[in-house]
Amino acid sequence: MRSLILAAAFAAPAAAGGPENLGVFAPSRLEAVLGQDGVTPIPVRTPDGRAFLFWTFGDTILGDWKGPVVTTATVNFTDAADMKAMPPNAAAWTVVPSSAAPLAALRFNFFSKDGKPSQPIPYLDGENPFIKRLWAAGGVQVKKDLYVYFMDIDLERDKGPMAFRPLGTGLARARIGKDFPPSDISFERVKGFNLPGFIAGDGVVERNGYLYLASRAARAGDENFNALCFLRVKKSRVEDAAAYRRLLPSGKWGRGEPALFFDDMGGEVSLNWDPSRKEYAVFYMSSREQAVKMMTFRDFADLPRGAAAGTVYTPPAKPGHLFYSAKEIWRDEKRVHVIYMDPSVYQPVLVSFGRDYLYP
Repeated sequence: MRSLILAAAFAAPAAAGGPENLGVFAPSRLEAVLGQDGVTPIPVRTPDGRAFLFWTFGDTILGDWKGPVVTTATVNFTDAADMKAMPPNAAAWTVVPSSAAPLAALRFNFFSKDGKPSQPIPYLDGENPFIKRLWAAGGVQVKKDLYVYFMDIDLERDKGPMAFRPLGTGLARARIGKDFPPSDISFERVKGFNLPGFIAGDGVVERNGYLYLASRAARAGDENFNALCFLRVKKSRVEDAAAYRRLLPSGKWGRGEPALFFDDMGGEVSLNWDPSRKEYAVFYMSSREQAVKMMTFRDFADLPRGAAAGTVYTPPAKPGHLFYSAKEIWRDEKRVHVIYMDPSVYQPVLVSFGRDYLYP
């Protein structure tokens, strides 16, 4: 195994319980990939009761390192590696974090084909990978089926190298069998499923027979999907796009115009339920302030009247680069762990918070 040269420059000491920047998240990933974003965990359980985390990723850069594996390579990687491919999604599995397997040291096992990480959510005939991207997001297990939402994206290279247009949200399905985890996994796209006008399922919470989806939409007159919103569907109807309802400004769920919160969502967000506190938590990266923000609430019905988010961490600035996609990936009885994307190295960075700091 090649040695890992860790980016010590990322690490930052923290006051007691305060945010601790632990550097690039899960450097074991880089034995299989050069860089990637997305990074969303989904709990899964096999028919015989074994528990794992299924991780989804967006654009993933594949290739070969020229020397030791590094976490400091700039995003073009030309000095450190030979880039060979960039599938629009990838997936891996890990054990569930514990004292014996701490989050920061998790071993990522990528679903692979021919020795390289595979693309689990496939293109359909006629789709051009140079125009269309299928970015995997959050998901949920329903009985023996694992569902993953994905962003249906068209690149708009005529408007710039990073320009793209969201077409909506698709849904893909795979079976969790007794042989999980297999060496490779392939999802089937749910035919006819689309949630136009929404980037849905960044974070998914299951409660009382419903799935609640942290999602994003564009305000009127704005092409940017940078406003937070929420969708809900009965778990039994997860494949029925017509069954999804929006949280309305009235605090009720329906088909009308959704309640939109803030307008500075920088990439993906997270939604989690904390049973010990009996409340939800949303984390996101403010595109304007370049700060990780957190919002907590007990009931969706109360959100339209009093949604408020506060800054919990501000990463050291990197001129010429905008951080994005801050989201919670794990919490235990003592700490809450959040990642954000650093585009300068195209890697997720892990920040750990003491619960006492977030909930004084």
